[in-house]
Amino acid sequence: MNDPWYTRRPVTRFLGITGCIVTLVASCYRINVQDERNHYRGDQLVASETAVRFSEDGKQLFGVVGTSTPKDSHWELRAWETSQGRLLWRHRLPSTPPGTYDYDYALSQNMVALATSGKYVAVVTDKELALRSTETGRVLWRTPSTTTDGFRICFSPSGKLIALSEPGSESVRVFDVETGRKRNALYVFYKAPSYPLHFLADGSVLVPEIRRDPKSKEDVTLLVARDPLTGATRRRIARDVVHWTVSPKGDKVLVTQQRQVLLTTPTGKVTASHRLVGFNGYSGPEATFWSDGVSVRVTDNYQRSYLWNPARVGSSAITARDFSRDVLYFPTTTKAVRVSSTWGPGSHEPLGALVEPRRRIALEGQTGWEL
Repeated sequence: MNDPWYTRRPVTRFLGITGCIVTLVASCYRINVQDERNHYRGDQLVASETAVRFSEDGKQLFGVVGTSTPKDSHWELRAWETSQGRLLWRHRLPSTPPGTYDYDYALSQNMVALATSGKYVAVVTDKELALRSTETGRVLWRTPSTTTDGFRICFSPSGKLIALSEPGSESVRVFDVETGRKRNALYVFYKAPSYPLHFLADGSVLVPEIRRDPKSKEDVTLLVARDPLTGATRRRIARDVVHWTVSPKGDKVLVTQQRQVLLTTPTGKVTASHRLVGFNGYSGPEATFWSDGVSVRVTDNYQRSYLWNPARVGSSAITARDFSRDVLYFPTTTKAVRVSSTWGPGSHEPLGALVEPRRRIALEGQTGWEL
């Protein structure tokens, strides 16, 4: 009696080998899909002081959220009220999607910069500069952006002007807040991919310039105050600058050099100085004003960050602090923003939280996405 054809040895061998190949291919495909999905974070609040801002009255928080799933990747601007962390509104931003290149790299860049002034919030991406209503998020006017990264924006003290730095074109464009009309374009003598942008209390805008020192015959970086409408240089603040920032009221300037931090007046008069200790020379030193209105947070390398009190001298002027990389601090408020670091398929943690001295308020919104 003949056996059925499908039980014959050549056929069973062929089916067995085919089954092994199919199983192997399916397993590899599944592993590849899982690995690809693990590169997506769902919703993630951008952990950068340039992408998170409080309103002037402290009642609203604005933040940029990167939404990245296998089906969609885009940036959003969201607004929360600060008493309970309730989401007020959310709007999609025109920008290069976060999933198109390394997500960690995108979050570390100044992909989106915010500035708030009363009833307006300005947002700049690599596609456009747009002025929005703080109440609804509605776009009031927009203009194309010509840069790709490193840009900054800020409002003038009067709230009538907004400045946009574009390091790629080595310029600062100044716009009228009400109409969106360009009022001026300042050429900036600086080749770095990013630089801070601030107004002083008198309406001057601080910008860097590179000049040739007549004595040393070498190029030096100067920090100058210029008129935003005429472009005329009003005065020089400091030289050999690496980083700089301005107090919330615009009446003090912090200038960071390679080896020291200078506290100056808007005219450039040095009122206090602090020598950096242990700087490793690889990371750019920075100094920012602290929320108590007196102290300065100094970061002189990747590991060391502490508070310096310019009113004190000696060792009593230094206060050691443990600063988390996931917590954002702001000079205008005692509230801090803790960004959730949980991400990936099936994780559903809050986007972040408002951290106050005695309580913590979760921001409405979740990280993660479904499988």
